[in-house]
Amino acid sequence: MAGGKPATRYTAADVVEWLRDIESADPAAARQAGRAVARAWNDREFYASATALPIARCLRASPEMTGPLDAVLSRLARRFAVHLHECPAWDPKPLWRKEIRG
Repeated sequence: MAGGKPATRYTAADVVEWLRDIESADPAAARQAGRAVARAWNDREFYASATALPIARCLRASPEMTGPLDAVLSRLARRFAVHLHECPAWDPKPLWRKEIRG
């Protein structure tokens, strides 16, 4: 990246470690979710579909994890200093553009 702040690289190991140590996630579920989240974030996909789905699967597979999904996502975002978009995925032609054209 020329002249700007270098892009942050997210590692699956860091996400997995946080899920296991802080959120008490099942190790196998944490590994799967950590890989999916790190891959999505490194592809600059900070959308609900890219982050919430793997974490929801991890939450279901981990009886020791606490809190509703949105609370876990909020803690995860704070820990890794990311902003998670509330929309499900990026839409190159969002509905509001169609409405403007009439």
